[in-house]
Amino acid sequence: QILVSSSCQHKLLHKVQSTYFIYVYNNKKKFALVWLSEDNTQEKEKEMVEIHMYFGGIFRSEPNTAYVGDYKLAIWKDRDPSELSIVGLCRMFKLIEKDATRVTFWWCVPDLDMETGLLPITGNDDIKLMNDAHLHLPVRVIYNCKWEPNI
Repeated sequence: QILVSSSCQHKLLHKVQSTYFIYVYNNKKKFALVWLSEDNTQEKEKEMVEIHMYFGGIFRSEPNTAYVGDYKLAIWKDRDPSELSIVGLCRMFKLIEKDATRVTFWWCVPDLDMETGLLPITGNDDIKLMNDAHLHLPVRVIYNCKWEPNI
């Protein structure tokens, strides 16, 4: 790991495959040529995700739990998962269901069926849990109902 003093300036010269070549300057004098692999740089590209929000359906519990009915899908692209919040989800939902006054959000643990993996989103801790479970997956699937399902 290389630490560059705040009194130094650095300039990205070029990138070859996954290696950055950087000139480091102090008082406009070049004194070192260093490289940092992409994995060691602090300015990584943020991982953006899509939010797939199913709405207008209901949960059916027999014979197996499923989201059924005349539901629709709204998709929001390029969302920062670290900025997702319960207030943000409510705002998204309000864009598609303008007259909604109460909604319950749900998500399903990846690789589990709804019978065992369906969980409610009641606050920001639940959103953090969802993001942790979906780490490095490009899509967050969220279901909503305007009332509590019998699950």
